[in-house]
Amino acid sequence: MMRFVLALLLLLCSSIASAQVYKCTHGGQVAYQDTPCAQDQQSETMDVGFDPIGDLMGCFMAVPNSGGTRQDAGLVIEVRTSLDGYELVARGGLYPQKFSLRRATRHELDVVDEATRMHMRAGLAVKKWNADMEPAPVGVYKGKDENGRPLYLAYFRNTYGPALKMACP
Repeated sequence: MMRFVLALLLLLCSSIASAQVYKCTHGGQVAYQDTPCAQDQQSETMDVGFDPIGDLMGCFMAVPNSGGTRQDAGLVIEVRTSLDGYELVARGGLYPQKFSLRRATRHELDVVDEATRMHMRAGLAVKKWNADMEPAPVGVYKGKDENGRPLYLAYFRNTYGPALKMACP
C-alpha cells in the first residue's frame, strides 16, 4: 500500500512539474497553445517541464534604461491567474495593456535568450505570438543570476529589461 501511495505521489508531482504545449502549423503560420491543434493543422507536442512559474505571479517594476531599445519608466506589471490561464496587466508607462498568457515553450525561451542575451529558465508568454511581427513573445520570464538568485525579465515587443518583484499596489 505504501508503494502505491508513493508511486501516486511521484506521478502527481511529475505531472505538475511538466506541462504540454502544442505547436500548431497551418499554411506556414505557427502558433503555440495549451490545447490540442485543430484537425487540419500539423501538430507537435512539446514538453515544457522546467522551473516552476509560481513566483511569476504578482507585481514587477520594469527597471528604466536597462537593456533593449527603450524602457518605459514607471511601468508596473501585474501577473495573475485568469479563467483561461494567466494574464499580464501593464500599468503606467507608455502603453497600458492586458495580455492573455500561457507557459512559455522552450523554443520561446530560446528566442527570448537570443534577443536579450540572458538565459531564461521559465516564463509566461502571450497566447498568440506572431514571430513575423514581434521578435520575441511578450511576457515575463525568469532565470538565475551568477549567484543563483532569481532574475526576472519583462519583455514588451522591442522593449525589454530586468524587472524587480514588488508588492502589488
